Amino acid sequence: MRLFVTYLFLLALLPATAQSKLDWLLNDIPQNTPGFRSNTRFHSSIYPRIVANTLPSDTNMVMEIVVAKSNKKINVLPIADFGLRVSNTIQYRAMAGASAEGTFGRKFYARFSYLHGIEKATDFFQSKTTFRYPIDSSLNQKIDLRGRISYSPNQFINLQGGWDNQFIGEGSRSLFLSDYGKPMGFGLARLNFWRIEYLMLYQFLQEKNALNQRINKYASSHYISWNATRWLQIGIFESVVFQPKDTLLNRGFEAEYINPMIFYRPQEYALGSSDNVLLGIDAKIKIRRLTFYGQLMMDEFNLADIKGRTKWWANKYAVQMGLKTYRQIQNNQFFFRGEMNIVRPYTYAHLSVAQSYTNQNLPLAHPYGANFAEILFETKWQQKKWTGELFVSYLLKGYNDTLNYGGDVTVPYINRPLNDYGHTIGQGIGNNAFHAYLRVAYDVVSLYKLQAFAEVHYRYNTILSEPQGQFLVGIRSRLWNDYRNY
Repeated sequence: MRLFVTYLFLLALLPATAQSKLDWLLNDIPQNTPGFRSNTRFHSSIYPRIVANTLPSDTNMVMEIVVAKSNKKINVLPIADFGLRVSNTIQYRAMAGASAEGTFGRKFYARFSYLHGIEKATDFFQSKTTFRYPIDSSLNQKIDLRGRISYSPNQFINLQGGWDNQFIGEGSRSLFLSDYGKPMGFGLARLNFWRIEYLMLYQFLQEKNALNQRINKYASSHYISWNATRWLQIGIFESVVFQPKDTLLNRGFEAEYINPMIFYRPQEYALGSSDNVLLGIDAKIKIRRLTFYGQLMMDEFNLADIKGRTKWWANKYAVQMGLKTYRQIQNNQFFFRGEMNIVRPYTYAHLSVAQSYTNQNLPLAHPYGANFAEILFETKWQQKKWTGELFVSYLLKGYNDTLNYGGDVTVPYINRPLNDYGHTIGQGIGNNAFHAYLRVAYDVVSLYKLQAFAEVHYRYNTILSEPQGQFLVGIRSRLWNDYRNY
């Protein structure tokens, strides 16, 4: 521990050129980002990425503030999120605000955004906003706040803090940490040297109990990515979710979990706690334009029961396998992906919602939670200001009835069936679902990602047993992902 801290301190003193600007957290066509580079110093599975220390400049579209005569600059621009959804009912959201982005020298970077408006929406059309104030039974006033501050003392270290999402992985989904949920408070450090990047992430999470009382909890995560070769990347992930206060003890933020050294499980045993510890490994293999990737997340498991195929309830793990590639034909850019995700029942859940791998009643990893198998295909196309996307997915998922069958990760795994063995994916109220959508968009102002879009969705599942067709249209500033693929 002391040697590690000493090494960090020495790196911080090195007088190296730093790049401190961050890319926006967007799922764009990968060849437009560094995602397919063959570079042993570049790690493509940590988002948002650290990019060149520059800001867009177009005085016709943005208010630019130059501080003194130095290279300090702040850009302020209006942002919007307007959408209309037509199905059996008509839903809408109308939000507007502003975003500010600034660089201060080559080491400091900051950005903040504020959106305020009203929304009448359900399920996947709801925005993942920070604050929600009901106006009536179907209409809500919403405020979305996001921001982060970045400091890079040199080319090896980057420190960040703020209120935003993160993403770890190569897939459309992530079994480690995704940005499908609501933004949260965080602090992180990234150390990049030789062929290794090490991420230390601390998150401040919230839940509500049955009495609608707020519960604070924390998560501490480590992720180390190693570029073994130009074509092979291997990563190790671990995370622990813990509550600062329970019926026996008021612990506060557990100082032991600030330890940047892997692993958390021995530390948890040393503390005598029952915190929720998860461990994962991932890998990426790049062969020319083909990228094979996968993740394995382990919550709890017993190797003897896995070998014996007893289907023990506490064998909780998740698996992802995928393939992606891209092609460019003249001015047309294409991206293709096929991916499979399998998550066993009760994975990510724990003894209470204060220890589950969730934030504000939403999963921190895959949006379907647990107890499911999913296969998806997506194709993206881009030509200058035009983009298109075709997405198709099939899902098998089990839901709870009076008992907990392991699909809802916010529900404690206590009220489960009496038999501890024979638990399979899709147990409980089984549902087979098919989802396909086509999306076409046009960049109204490309530099600031202001985009007009139209979407057509088709959904079918065996619970409703009736197909659903939906049409969406709108215009929004694409400063973060707005998922509708689940």
